[in-house]
Amino acid sequence: MTCFAKQKFVIDETLNDFSLPESDEIIGKIVKVRGNNLHEVIDERGEEYLVSMPTKFRKTIWLMRGDFVVLHQIEEGKKVKGEITKILKKDHIKYYRQQNVWPKFFESESQDSENLKETSSDANSHRESGGQLNRSTDQTSCDRSNSEDSGSESDSELFQNPNRPPLVYESSDSDPSETGSEEE
Repeated sequence: MTCFAKQKFVIDETLNDFSLPESDEIIGKIVKVRGNNLHEVIDERGEEYLVSMPTKFRKTIWLMRGDFVVLHQIEEGKKVKGEITKILKKDHIKYYRQQNVWPKFFESESQDSENLKETSSDANSHRESGGQLNRSTDQTSCDRSNSEDSGSESDSELFQNPNRPPLVYESSDSDPSETGSEEE
């Protein structure tokens, strides 16, 4: 597979795989990013330790402090005691709550982060309307944001690395004979 096909497969798996954790897997929260694809996590029992990110996620999906992951613990590790098997997004967390799999340890933290996001989005819509409490303006901005969210919901959840230039695909409108003469 090419590099882009692998990235597409990993992104699709991250967004659309709603399988529940296995018996030997636990849910953890990223506390610190240590570098070298090592992350410090706190698990559902309150223990903090290092976990590694598998090569399939590297340079494709970026984790930030506060993200939730599914971990597979490694018994023989001294410093690194686990490996990330799945990265959880908002939809995964909602699904896990519905299935009563979400740990009680993270219940208040995840609700606080969702409330904080809702509060900041309300403040942004208020700022966009010029600080005026005009119902029609606020309603249209809400309608506009809802229509934008529904179309690009899966793409906006993935973290885009700002340190990398965006990929630009060039269309091949020119003849192949023209490109051959330019190379010489």
